[in-house]
Amino acid sequence: MSVETTTLIHPERIEELSNELGYAMSADIGSLRSINTKTKLLSLNARIEAARAGQAGAAFSVVATEVMELAKFMDSSFHNLEKRTGPLLHELGVVGGSLARDVRGQRLSDLAATHMDLIDRNLYERSCDVRWWATEGALVKALDTMDPSDLENASRRMGMILDSYTVYFDLVLCDSRGTVVANGRPGLYRSKGSEVGTQEWFRRGMSTRTGAEFGFEGVHESNLVDGERVLIYSTAVRGDGQENGSILGVLGVVFRWNALAQTIVDQASLPPDEAQRTRVLILEPKGRVLAESGGVRPGGLYPIAEWLSRNPADRFHFIQETGSGRQIVALARSKGYETYSTGWVSALVQDLAPRKEAG
Repeated sequence: MSVETTTLIHPERIEELSNELGYAMSADIGSLRSINTKTKLLSLNARIEAARAGQAGAAFSVVATEVMELAKFMDSSFHNLEKRTGPLLHELGVVGGSLARDVRGQRLSDLAATHMDLIDRNLYERSCDVRWWATEGALVKALDTMDPSDLENASRRMGMILDSYTVYFDLVLCDSRGTVVANGRPGLYRSKGSEVGTQEWFRRGMSTRTGAEFGFEGVHESNLVDGERVLIYSTAVRGDGQENGSILGVLGVVFRWNALAQTIVDQASLPPDEAQRTRVLILEPKGRVLAESGGVRPGGLYPIAEWLSRNPADRFHFIQETGSGRQIVALARSKGYETYSTGWVSALVQDLAPRKEAG
Protein backbone atom coordinates (compact mmCIF):
# COMPACT_ATOMS: atom_id res chain seq x y z
CA MET A 1 0.00 0.00 0.00
CA SER A 2 1.41 3.40 -0.96
CA VAL A 3 1.96 6.27 1.48
CA GLU A 4 -0.52 8.37 -0.48
CA THR A 5 -3.27 5.80 -0.03
CA THR A 6 -2.48 5.36 3.67
CA THR A 7 -3.01 9.07 4.38
CA LEU A 8 -6.58 8.81 3.07
CA ILE A 9 -7.62 5.90 5.29
CA HIS A 10 -10.70 6.67 7.36
CA PRO A 11 -10.87 5.84 11.11
CA GLU A 12 -13.28 2.93 10.51
CA ARG A 13 -10.36 1.22 8.75
CA ILE A 14 -8.81 0.44 12.16
CA GLU A 15 -11.74 -1.79 13.03
CA GLU A 16 -11.77 -3.28 9.53
CA LEU A 17 -8.03 -4.07 9.71
CA SER A 18 -8.48 -5.67 13.13
CA ASN A 19 -11.20 -7.92 11.75
CA GLU A 20 -9.21 -8.73 8.61
CA LEU A 21 -6.15 -9.58 10.71
CA GLY A 22 -8.30 -11.80 12.92
CA TYR A 23 -9.73 -13.62 9.93
CA ALA A 24 -6.25 -14.05 8.39
CA MET A 25 -4.71 -15.36 11.61
CA SER A 26 -7.59 -17.73 12.21
CA ALA A 27 -7.34 -19.10 8.68
CA ASP A 28 -3.55 -19.45 8.78
CA ILE A 29 -3.51 -21.09 12.20
CA GLY A 30 -6.19 -23.48 10.95
CA SER A 31 -4.03 -24.38 7.96
CA LEU A 32 -0.98 -24.91 10.18
CA ARG A 33 -3.03 -27.08 12.56
CA SER A 34 -4.08 -29.20 9.60
CA ILE A 35 -0.45 -29.59 8.50
CA ASN A 36 0.56 -30.41 12.08
CA THR A 37 -2.14 -33.07 12.32
CA LYS A 38 -0.77 -34.71 9.17
CA THR A 39 2.74 -34.46 10.61
CA LYS A 40 1.67 -36.29 13.76
CA LEU A 41 -0.05 -38.95 11.68
CA LEU A 42 3.11 -39.44 9.57
CA SER A 43 5.20 -39.62 12.75
CA LEU A 44 2.90 -42.26 14.19
CA ASN A 45 3.05 -44.33 10.99
CA ALA A 46 6.86 -43.98 10.96
CA ARG A 47 7.09 -45.29 14.51
CA ILE A 48 4.91 -48.27 13.61
CA GLU A 49 7.06 -49.10 10.60
CA ALA A 50 10.23 -48.65 12.65
CA ALA A 51 8.93 -51.10 15.26
CA ARG A 52 8.27 -53.66 12.51
CA ALA A 53 11.83 -53.25 11.25
CA GLY A 54 13.20 -54.13 14.67
CA GLN A 55 16.80 -53.15 15.41
CA ALA A 56 17.26 -51.77 11.90
CA GLY A 57 14.49 -49.24 12.49
CA ALA A 58 15.63 -48.07 15.94
CA ALA A 59 17.25 -44.85 14.70
CA PHE A 60 14.26 -44.01 12.54
CA SER A 61 12.02 -44.53 15.58
CA VAL A 62 14.00 -41.90 17.50
CA VAL A 63 13.51 -39.39 14.69
CA ALA A 64 9.79 -40.18 14.50
CA THR A 65 9.46 -39.65 18.28
CA GLU A 66 11.21 -36.26 18.03
CA VAL A 67 8.90 -35.22 15.20
CA MET A 68 5.91 -36.16 17.33
CA GLU A 69 7.23 -34.07 20.23
CA LEU A 70 7.80 -31.15 17.85
CA ALA A 71 4.23 -31.50 16.58
CA LYS A 72 2.92 -31.44 20.18
CA PHE A 73 5.00 -28.34 20.84
CA MET A 74 3.51 -26.70 17.75
CA ASP A 75 -0.01 -27.52 19.00
CA SER A 76 0.81 -25.81 22.29
CA SER A 77 2.28 -22.81 20.45
CA PHE A 78 -0.84 -22.43 18.31
CA HIS A 79 -3.02 -22.59 21.41
CA ASN A 80 -0.92 -19.96 23.20
CA LEU A 81 -0.90 -17.72 20.12
CA GLU A 82 -4.69 -17.82 19.88
CA LYS A 83 -5.01 -17.28 23.63
CA ARG A 84 -2.76 -14.21 23.56
CA THR A 85 -3.76 -12.56 20.30
CA GLY A 86 -7.52 -13.25 20.40
CA PRO A 87 -8.28 -10.82 23.26
CA LEU A 88 -5.83 -8.25 21.86
CA LEU A 89 -7.45 -8.33 18.44
CA HIS A 90 -10.88 -8.09 20.02
CA GLU A 91 -9.82 -5.08 22.10
CA LEU A 92 -8.21 -3.46 19.06
CA GLY A 93 -11.47 -3.92 17.16
CA VAL A 94 -13.49 -2.43 20.03
CA VAL A 95 -11.11 0.52 20.45
CA GLY A 96 -10.95 1.07 16.69
CA GLY A 97 -14.73 0.91 16.39
CA SER A 98 -15.18 3.31 19.30
CA LEU A 99 -12.63 5.73 17.82
CA ALA A 100 -14.25 5.51 14.40
CA ARG A 101 -17.72 6.17 15.80
CA ASP A 102 -16.42 9.08 17.88
CA VAL A 103 -14.75 10.66 14.85
CA ARG A 104 -17.85 10.05 12.75
CA GLY A 105 -20.11 11.42 15.48
CA GLN A 106 -17.97 14.54 15.82
CA ARG A 107 -18.11 15.06 12.07
CA LEU A 108 -21.89 14.62 12.02
CA SER A 109 -22.42 16.99 14.95
CA ASP A 110 -20.20 19.57 13.20
CA LEU A 111 -22.36 19.18 10.09
CA ALA A 112 -25.50 19.62 12.20
CA ALA A 113 -24.01 22.83 13.62
CA THR A 114 -23.28 24.07 10.11
CA HIS A 115 -26.91 23.44 9.10
CA MET A 116 -28.17 25.33 12.14
CA ASP A 117 -25.81 28.22 11.48
CA LEU A 118 -26.98 28.49 7.87
CA ILE A 119 -30.59 28.69 9.03
CA ASP A 120 -29.92 31.21 11.81
CA ARG A 121 -27.92 33.49 9.52
CA ASN A 122 -30.55 33.31 6.80
CA LEU A 123 -33.47 33.97 9.13
CA TYR A 124 -31.62 36.82 10.84
CA GLU A 125 -31.70 38.57 7.47
CA ARG A 126 -35.47 38.05 7.33
CA SER A 127 -35.87 39.82 10.67
CA CYS A 128 -33.81 42.70 9.27
CA ASP A 129 -35.84 42.83 6.05
CA VAL A 130 -39.20 43.24 7.74
CA ARG A 131 -37.97 46.03 10.04
CA TRP A 132 -36.40 47.87 7.12
CA TRP A 133 -39.32 47.58 4.73
CA ALA A 134 -41.83 48.66 7.38
CA THR A 135 -40.31 52.15 7.11
CA GLU A 136 -40.91 52.27 3.32
CA GLY A 137 -42.72 55.53 2.55
CA ALA A 138 -45.27 53.96 0.20
CA LEU A 139 -46.40 51.51 2.90
CA VAL A 140 -46.57 54.16 5.62
CA LYS A 141 -48.59 56.49 3.38
CA ALA A 142 -50.99 53.73 2.31
CA LEU A 143 -51.90 52.87 5.92
CA ASP A 144 -52.06 56.55 6.87
CA THR A 145 -54.49 57.57 4.12
CA MET A 146 -56.09 54.24 3.18
CA ASP A 147 -56.61 55.83 -0.24
CA PRO A 148 -57.11 53.18 -2.98
CA SER A 149 -54.40 54.71 -5.17
CA ASP A 150 -51.95 54.74 -2.26
CA LEU A 151 -52.80 51.12 -1.43
CA GLU A 152 -52.23 50.16 -5.07
CA ASN A 153 -48.91 51.98 -5.04
CA ALA A 154 -47.93 50.11 -1.88
CA SER A 155 -48.80 46.84 -3.63
CA ARG A 156 -46.61 47.77 -6.58
CA ARG A 157 -43.76 48.75 -4.29
CA MET A 158 -43.96 45.42 -2.44
CA GLY A 159 -44.01 43.66 -5.79
CA MET A 160 -40.78 45.40 -6.78
CA ILE A 161 -39.19 44.23 -3.52
CA LEU A 162 -40.31 40.67 -4.23
CA ASP A 163 -38.72 40.80 -7.66
CA SER A 164 -35.35 41.22 -5.94
CA TYR A 165 -35.97 38.96 -2.93
CA THR A 166 -37.16 35.64 -4.32
CA VAL A 167 -36.95 33.94 -0.91
CA TYR A 168 -40.46 35.27 -0.15
CA PHE A 169 -43.84 34.09 -1.37
CA ASP A 170 -45.44 37.45 -0.64
CA LEU A 171 -45.49 40.59 1.47
CA VAL A 172 -48.77 41.51 3.15
CA LEU A 173 -49.79 44.90 4.55
CA CYS A 174 -52.48 44.93 7.25
CA ASP A 175 -54.37 47.67 9.02
CA SER A 176 -54.39 47.81 12.80
CA ARG A 177 -57.51 45.61 13.02
CA GLY A 178 -55.88 42.73 11.12
CA THR A 179 -57.36 43.14 7.66
CA VAL A 180 -54.97 42.63 4.74
CA VAL A 181 -55.28 45.83 2.72
CA ALA A 182 -52.55 45.15 0.14
CA ASN A 183 -50.08 42.46 -0.91
CA GLY A 184 -47.15 42.30 -3.29
CA ARG A 185 -48.36 39.44 -5.47
CA PRO A 186 -52.09 40.07 -5.97
CA GLY A 187 -52.03 38.14 -9.24
CA LEU A 188 -50.85 34.99 -7.47
CA TYR A 189 -52.32 35.24 -3.98
CA ARG A 190 -55.71 36.78 -3.38
CA SER A 191 -55.05 37.59 0.27
CA LYS A 192 -56.39 41.16 0.17
CA GLY A 193 -59.39 41.39 2.49
CA SER A 194 -58.28 38.40 4.58
CA GLU A 195 -58.72 38.73 8.34
CA VAL A 196 -55.51 37.83 10.16
CA GLY A 197 -56.07 39.59 13.48
CA THR A 198 -55.96 36.31 15.43
CA GLN A 199 -52.81 34.97 13.77
CA GLU A 200 -49.69 34.86 15.86
CA TRP A 201 -47.45 36.81 13.52
CA PHE A 202 -49.94 39.71 13.35
CA ARG A 203 -50.48 39.85 17.11
CA ARG A 204 -46.73 39.84 17.74
CA GLY A 205 -46.20 42.55 15.14
CA MET A 206 -48.83 44.74 16.81
CA SER A 207 -47.22 44.20 20.20
CA THR A 208 -43.77 45.43 19.16
CA ARG A 209 -42.80 48.40 21.31
CA THR A 210 -40.53 50.09 18.74
CA GLY A 211 -39.54 49.74 15.12
CA ALA A 212 -36.42 47.89 16.26
CA GLU A 213 -38.51 44.88 17.33
CA PHE A 214 -40.18 42.21 15.22
CA GLY A 215 -42.73 39.45 15.53
CA PHE A 216 -42.50 35.89 14.28
CA GLU A 217 -44.63 32.82 13.65
CA GLY A 218 -42.94 29.45 13.24
CA VAL A 219 -43.31 26.94 10.45
CA HIS A 220 -46.94 26.51 9.41
CA GLU A 221 -49.17 26.20 6.37
CA SER A 222 -50.56 29.61 5.50
CA ASN A 223 -53.83 30.33 3.72
CA LEU A 224 -52.30 33.62 2.62
CA VAL A 225 -50.26 31.67 0.03
CA ASP A 226 -52.50 28.71 -0.78
CA GLY A 227 -51.37 26.48 2.08
CA GLU A 228 -47.63 26.64 1.47
CA ARG A 229 -45.29 25.97 4.42
CA VAL A 230 -43.96 29.31 5.58
CA LEU A 231 -42.39 31.41 8.30
CA ILE A 232 -43.86 34.87 8.72
CA TYR A 233 -41.91 37.78 10.18
CA SER A 234 -43.74 40.94 11.13
CA THR A 235 -43.40 44.35 12.66
CA ALA A 236 -45.58 47.40 13.12
CA VAL A 237 -45.70 50.07 10.43
CA ARG A 238 -45.44 53.36 12.33
CA GLY A 239 -46.33 56.97 11.67
CA ASP A 240 -43.83 58.77 9.44
CA GLY A 241 -41.78 55.53 9.43
CA GLN A 242 -40.30 56.58 12.77
CA GLU A 243 -39.01 53.99 15.23
CA ASN A 244 -41.29 55.27 18.00
CA GLY A 245 -44.17 56.48 15.83
CA SER A 246 -47.80 55.48 16.45
CA ILE A 247 -48.81 52.10 15.06
CA LEU A 248 -50.70 52.28 11.76
CA GLY A 249 -50.74 48.59 10.96
CA VAL A 250 -48.47 45.59 10.42
CA LEU A 251 -46.22 44.35 7.62
CA GLY A 252 -45.78 40.60 7.27
CA VAL A 253 -43.09 38.95 5.11
CA VAL A 254 -44.04 35.42 4.06
CA PHE A 255 -40.85 33.35 3.79
CA ARG A 256 -40.45 30.23 1.66
CA TRP A 257 -39.48 27.75 4.37
CA ASN A 258 -39.03 24.65 2.20
CA ALA A 259 -36.80 26.51 -0.25
CA LEU A 260 -34.28 26.98 2.56
CA ALA A 261 -34.71 24.08 4.95
CA GLN A 262 -35.51 21.27 2.54
CA THR A 263 -32.56 22.23 0.38
CA ILE A 264 -30.25 22.07 3.41
CA VAL A 265 -31.43 18.67 4.66
CA ASP A 266 -31.68 17.08 1.20
CA GLN A 267 -28.25 18.29 0.08
CA ALA A 268 -26.29 17.57 3.26
CA SER A 269 -22.56 17.00 2.64
CA LEU A 270 -22.49 13.25 3.19
CA PRO A 271 -20.76 10.47 1.21
CA PRO A 272 -23.28 8.46 -0.87
CA ASP A 273 -22.93 5.34 1.30
CA GLU A 274 -23.77 7.41 4.40
CA ALA A 275 -26.48 9.57 2.85
CA GLN A 276 -28.74 6.60 2.17
CA ARG A 277 -28.74 5.58 5.84
CA THR A 278 -28.88 9.04 7.43
CA ARG A 279 -31.89 11.13 8.36
CA VAL A 280 -31.17 14.86 8.43
CA LEU A 281 -33.61 16.94 10.46
CA ILE A 282 -34.45 20.41 11.70
CA LEU A 283 -36.50 20.25 14.88
CA GLU A 284 -38.20 22.39 17.46
CA PRO A 285 -36.90 21.83 21.02
CA LYS A 286 -39.96 19.73 21.84
CA GLY A 287 -39.27 17.50 18.86
CA ARG A 288 -41.69 18.66 16.15
CA VAL A 289 -40.16 18.05 12.73
CA LEU A 290 -39.70 21.26 10.74
CA ALA A 291 -37.71 19.69 7.90
CA GLU A 292 -36.48 16.18 7.16
CA SER A 293 -34.44 14.72 4.33
CA GLY A 294 -36.76 13.08 1.86
CA GLY A 295 -39.69 15.26 2.96
CA VAL A 296 -41.43 16.02 6.25
CA ARG A 297 -43.41 13.18 7.75
CA PRO A 298 -46.77 14.58 8.95
CA GLY A 299 -46.93 14.70 12.73
CA GLY A 300 -43.33 13.58 13.00
CA LEU A 301 -41.75 13.86 16.43
CA TYR A 302 -38.30 12.92 17.74
CA PRO A 303 -37.45 12.55 21.45
CA ILE A 304 -34.91 15.36 21.50
CA ALA A 305 -36.20 16.90 24.73
CA GLU A 306 -34.85 13.83 26.53
CA TRP A 307 -31.61 13.91 24.51
CA LEU A 308 -31.08 17.63 25.18
CA SER A 309 -31.75 17.24 28.90
CA ARG A 310 -28.91 14.72 29.11
CA ASN A 311 -26.31 17.03 27.59
CA PRO A 312 -26.10 20.83 27.88
CA ALA A 313 -23.41 21.18 25.17
CA ASP A 314 -24.10 23.19 22.03
CA ARG A 315 -23.32 20.10 19.97
CA PHE A 316 -22.88 16.45 20.92
CA HIS A 317 -23.42 12.88 19.73
CA PHE A 318 -24.13 9.47 21.19
CA ILE A 319 -24.89 5.88 20.19
CA GLN A 320 -28.35 4.46 20.73
CA GLU A 321 -29.72 0.96 20.33
CA THR A 322 -32.87 0.41 18.28
CA GLY A 323 -34.92 -2.62 17.42
CA SER A 324 -33.03 -2.96 14.15
CA GLY A 325 -29.51 -2.09 15.30
CA ARG A 326 -27.43 0.86 16.43
CA GLN A 327 -27.50 4.52 15.41
CA ILE A 328 -25.29 7.56 15.84
CA VAL A 329 -27.37 10.56 16.88
CA ALA A 330 -25.64 13.92 16.36
CA LEU A 331 -27.24 17.17 17.52
CA ALA A 332 -26.49 20.89 17.44
CA ARG A 333 -28.45 23.59 19.22
CA SER A 334 -29.09 26.95 17.62
CA LYS A 335 -26.37 29.36 18.78
CA GLY A 336 -28.07 32.24 17.03
CA TYR A 337 -26.62 34.95 14.87
CA GLU A 338 -26.17 38.56 15.96
CA THR A 339 -29.31 39.34 17.99
CA TYR A 340 -31.39 36.51 16.54
CA SER A 341 -31.84 32.85 17.45
CA THR A 342 -34.46 30.33 16.39
CA GLY A 343 -33.89 28.11 19.42
CA TRP A 344 -34.21 25.12 17.09
CA VAL A 345 -32.07 21.99 16.86
CA SER A 346 -30.36 20.34 13.90
CA ALA A 347 -29.96 16.56 14.02
CA LEU A 348 -28.45 13.76 11.97
CA VAL A 349 -29.48 10.18 12.78
CA GLN A 350 -27.31 7.59 11.04
CA ASP A 351 -27.76 3.82 11.07
CA LEU A 352 -24.54 1.94 11.84
CA ALA A 353 -23.53 -1.17 9.96
CA PRO A 354 -23.37 -4.19 12.31
CA ARG A 355 -19.86 -4.95 13.59
CA LYS A 356 -18.31 -8.12 12.20
CA GLU A 357 -16.49 -10.38 14.64
CA ALA A 358 -13.35 -12.25 13.66
CA GLY A 359 -14.13 -15.94 13.25
